[in-house]
Amino acid sequence: MRELLNIIMSLLNININISEEEKRIRPSKSEVNRLICNNKKILTHTTWRPQYTLLEGLEKTIEFIKTHQKYYKNEIYNI
Repeated sequence: MRELLNIIMSLLNININISEEEKRIRPSKSEVNRLICNNKKILTHTTWRPQYTLLEGLEKTIEFIKTHQKYYKNEIYNI
């Protein structure tokens, strides 16, 4: 997550303090030990291919959000 946040901050030309909240840290007895993202199976077993690199996708997403602010509730923390 930190690496992704650093990329996004770089694209937005901002620097924010990243902090962790104890209540959001995965419990030690969680059934998930680690999360790994890997598109190897879909690339191997289908003809699907990504249209954009991670960087291109983030740039397009940022541009969309900038031009469509009316759809977002910037003033509140909303998941």
